[in-house]
Amino acid sequence: MKKKILYILPWLNTGGAEKLVVDYALNFDSEAYEVMVLSVFGRHETIFEKKLEEKGIRLIFINHQKWRGESRLSPLMRIYQKIYIALKVKHIVEEIKPDIIHSHLHVTQFLLGINPQRLQVKLFHTIHSHPDIIERGLNKWAGRRCYRKKGMVPIVLHKGMIQEVRNYYGIHTVLVVKNGIDLESFKRAKDRRAENRKALGFDEGEMIIGHIGRFKVEKNHAMIVEIFHEVSKANPKARLVLIGEGELRGEIEARVKELEIDDQVIFLGGREDVPEILSTFDVFLFPSLYEALGIALVEAQAAGVPCVVSRAIPKEAYLTPHIISLPIGVSLKDWRDAVLGEIESGEVCDSLESYDIHEVVRHLEKIYFGK
Repeated sequence: MKKKILYILPWLNTGGAEKLVVDYALNFDSEAYEVMVLSVFGRHETIFEKKLEEKGIRLIFINHQKWRGESRLSPLMRIYQKIYIALKVKHIVEEIKPDIIHSHLHVTQFLLGINPQRLQVKLFHTIHSHPDIIERGLNKWAGRRCYRKKGMVPIVLHKGMIQEVRNYYGIHTVLVVKNGIDLESFKRAKDRRAENRKALGFDEGEMIIGHIGRFKVEKNHAMIVEIFHEVSKANPKARLVLIGEGELRGEIEARVKELEIDDQVIFLGGREDVPEILSTFDVFLFPSLYEALGIALVEAQAAGVPCVVSRAIPKEAYLTPHIISLPIGVSLKDWRDAVLGEIESGEVCDSLESYDIHEVVRHLEKIYFGK
């Protein structure tokens, strides 16, 4: 009989955590495991939903008020929403009887009604960012209760996060599982760089600066646009490519028009062909305000793209010598010079090969089932 693995997350939007769940689901052996994904805030008609369904992965949606609209609900309705979702999650879990539940992002509050001893299910939760930023209030309380009372095992992205999570939740056991990617797909795309640039309409002499990330405050798209504005003054043949969706996209598009660089900036939205697009970049620009790791940065390095990042990026994400970092507070001209200059630090803090999704899934199998 197949072992059942249930991944639970808020939604399947085009973010790093969501992409990781998709990669997990697609790389477990379907002959040995039945993988299911529960999106607690319903269907959003995203490329990740489509991709999983095309591959035969069972998706489960709780069709209720969206998380992003919660701020417009009355306090009483917010309480009702949380109770409703928690009861639905409990019912779904009891019905499908998974062997493993692995949650991601801010959903631990909806797992409080699950009795892992009675259901004989193991609980895991991946913390994708700094807990003091993303796990506050009810999420912090729910996480601590799940870790201490329900035997849930927290998972972090690299060793540098272990003590941070221990201190924040007052726990000891913390496991490390890296955010795996399909390294081979990036290597193949890199070999077709000229072909991929031509397909996207990029001329040979153009400098392509790129970024991948949801349009959220911490990704710092506002600064990316300002840096590119400076770069474009020095190199009129430079172009900026932005991959991703999010609530701040309209604001960034407006600023691009205000700076009169809209003919040089390309908004690609959510894409499935990320390896091919990354292979066209000359520089990957990543001035995040904070990151626990930055899976897009790992992908850029896998594609062989030189990277200019903020000092907020942990050193554990330095996987090739072709990466330099600057403090957020330095001038735009300093960032411009870094983008246009020689990008090589020689500082490598981890192995790119250790992020191979196949190795990561094998590691997860050992954690889940002791294999």
